[in-house]
Amino acid sequence: MTPVAVSYHATYRLLRSHDVLRDLTRENWDGAVSFAFDRNRRAAVGSVEYETLDISPEFIPTGSYLLRLEIYDLAGRRRVGRATLAFEVEGAGR
Repeated sequence: MTPVAVSYHATYRLLRSHDVLRDLTRENWDGAVSFAFDRNRRAAVGSVEYETLDISPEFIPTGSYLLRLEIYDLAGRRRVGRATLAFEVEGAGR
C-alpha cells in the first residue's frame, strides 16, 4: 500500500468540575487547561492513528475532572472526532 499524508490538529481540554453532568454538556469550558498540536505524518490507507495522554494523579488536586479531545482535519478544516471522559482523582493529588 502506498502511504498517504495524514494531517490533523488535536486539542485536549482538562476541566476540574464540581458538576460533571452539567459540564459534560457545555460546549465551552471556561477555566479549562488546554493544549493543542498538529500532526503531520505518512500512514497506510485505512490505518488508525493513536494519541496517548498520560495523566499523573500525584500532580493533580483531588476532585472530579472532564477531559475532552477534539480532532480537526487540517486539509478540510473540519472537526472529524470528539471524545469526552470523566474521571476522579482521590487523595493522591496535591
